[in-house]
Amino acid sequence: MVTRGAGRSGMALLFAVSALAALGMLSLSVFTLARSEREAGQLAMARIQARGGALAALTQAQNGWVAGTPLLPGDSALVAGFSVPGVQAAAHLHSLGGPVQALRAVASRLSPAGAILAEARLDLLVLVGPPDSNSIVRPRPYPRGLGWLP
Repeated sequence: MVTRGAGRSGMALLFAVSALAALGMLSLSVFTLARSEREAGQLAMARIQARGGALAALTQAQNGWVAGTPLLPGDSALVAGFSVPGVQAAAHLHSLGGPVQALRAVASRLSPAGAILAEARLDLLVLVGPPDSNSIVRPRPYPRGLGWLP
């Protein structure tokens, strides 16, 4: 009696198992890539939210603050700050000596556990004059064409 195809069924099983293993490896690698993309997207969003917080603090400081401008070079004073769920920001005025001073806004994007996910810092040169009749100091942008500092 002659048996036909006895070796073929063993080869088909081997090919089927190897194809399933290849599909499993492919799906595992796609899952890993998708997870890393999601994490990268969340960190990019955290950087954008931190920069938005720093910009908001800088804008709040540009609207003015109650008199209390640092006079000596190197001194600094907190002129604006705020906190919203997940973002904390503050703006400091740094004295450079003379009427030109630097406004620096720093913001942090926090995780629900309180860990820092991203930070942003913005600097702007401003001219600071005397307070107005309401004792509020209102800075003006530095007119030499220098704007946002990196």
